[in-house]
Amino acid sequence: MNLIEAKYFKTKFWSEEYPCIYIDGVRLDSIINQLKPDQDYLGLIPTLFSALNHDVEEMVVWERVLPKNGTAILPLLMCPDDVDLYCTLIVVEVLIKGNTVIWTRFGLDDSSDDDYVPRWLGTEVNWFENSPAYEFKLETYKAMLDVFSKERVKNKS
Repeated sequence: MNLIEAKYFKTKFWSEEYPCIYIDGVRLDSIINQLKPDQDYLGLIPTLFSALNHDVEEMVVWERVLPKNGTAILPLLMCPDDVDLYCTLIVVEVLIKGNTVIWTRFGLDDSSDDDYVPRWLGTEVNWFENSPAYEFKLETYKAMLDVFSKERVKNKS
């Protein structure tokens, strides 16, 4: 089992600390950057963070973070410049199996559509060839999500 948690961190691209996803003690954007060192993915911020510019984008992210049936393609890391799901967007395939959450593979979303409701996200993905899979205890995964949920509530008030 892997350990997933949210810890506060400040990058050069964001003016204040915000929750970041860590897997086994390593920040997720660093993991992705190691998978694709020819790209610059350091500094991408979690889509679970309350910074998304549009409620409809936030809705799509939170609908997919814990899929009820089968798998879902979760928009996971986004560009800190645009803070939306239409720029650089790293996705992960999520599967719930009993009390385990499995992130099976990561990729760069290459979907496009004129529809403003981004339900089409994840329809076209350039999956990373060397992408690791991670397995988390459901309770630990939910604890990580709680950090982001509290941040969302705090920023909406």
